[in-house]
This record gives sequence, structure tokens and C-alpha cells, in this order.
Amino acid sequence: MADTNSSVMHSLGPEQTLVSIHCQMKMPPTHFVLADCGAGVGRVSQNLLLHHFQEVDVVEPSHHYIESAHKALSGSCAQSWPSQHKAVNFYEVGLEKWTPHSERQDIPCVMTEWPLP
Repeated sequence: MADTNSSVMHSLGPEQTLVSIHCQMKMPPTHFVLADCGAGVGRVSQNLLLHHFQEVDVVEPSHHYIESAHKALSGSCAQSWPSQHKAVNFYEVGLEKWTPHSERQDIPCVMTEWPLP
């Protein structure tokens, strides 16, 4: 499955892949929420995900990267995407140990930039 998703992303490109995912959902949510896993400094969230998802949770194990992502996605830097879209939670933890807060069990999408086994 990871190989299929990876080849779809590479052949369609990230924007078309997100549109494809939205169209394939049986009951598309009215409020799009996504977890950006292995987010690094937040470039993908900043340049792509926050343009399409109302809320993004950032998951990244590196302290330096999560601090940079928080700066890039919060406050006055958050200007290039719709104003109602925002990075909500910043988790400094590896994906294998991450679980969303109990009130965030509504995350229908998870974004990784590498294939999962």
C-alpha cells in the first residue's frame, strides 16, 4: 500500500494527490484535519498542507526542527494560507511513540514523506 501511495504522489504531484484523496473519501469531512508526521521544519505544512487543511498537527522528533516549525507556522509568519487554517499541536516525538490527544481522535489523514511498512 505504501508503494502505491508513493507512486501516486510522485506521478500526480502533491496538490493533485490531495485533491484525489478528498474526492475518494466516502463521506468527506467538512473540517479537514491532518497530522504531518516527520514534519522537519514545517516546509510541507507551510507550502502545501495548510493551504488545503483547516488544522495540521506537526509530529517531529527533533527539538531543533520542531522549534523551527513552530516559528514558521505560528504568529506573524502564518500569512500565506487562508487565515482560518492553522497548525494546532506540535509534538516533539517520533511517529512510533506518537498518539493524538484524546480530543484529536478526529484526524482522518496522516501525511508522511516516506513510505511506511
